[in-house]
Amino acid sequence: TSRGVTQRTYDTACETYGWPKGDVWNATQEQVETVYRRLYWDKIHGDEIDWPLSGALFDCAVLHSLPPLIRRLQWAIGSPPDGHLGPQTIAACKKFGWVNSAWVLLQARDNRYEDIVHRDGTTEPWRFVDYVTMQKGGGS
Repeated sequence: TSRGVTQRTYDTACETYGWPKGDVWNATQEQVETVYRRLYWDKIHGDEIDWPLSGALFDCAVLHSLPPLIRRLQWAIGSPPDGHLGPQTIAACKKFGWVNSAWVLLQARDNRYEDIVHRDGTTEPWRFVDYVTMQKGGGS
């Protein structure tokens, strides 16, 4: 991994864009920016979606498989849960509110992490911080 781009992603980009294959550590800054723009930002329609949802979607696209998270987001905002981020879902997010949609998406990601931990018996569950308790001076 170099600058957040894995070797596998870089290899795919080399094939897709006709770049010479090689070590991701030797990728140019322009190539890295192309990977982030075309493989992630454009996929989440980042230019059509306001902050903070665009940032949350971008982060999720880079780190996760999007369809399960998009389905959870769609369910929460009342859009048919097909796992596809298209015009209908974008319009529903706008109506629901960009901030509210981002919160729901990030909560869906947290829930997905919890599901993974509880499904995988070899992983010791981590503690989720209750921010309200922490803000009130409590702690764990």
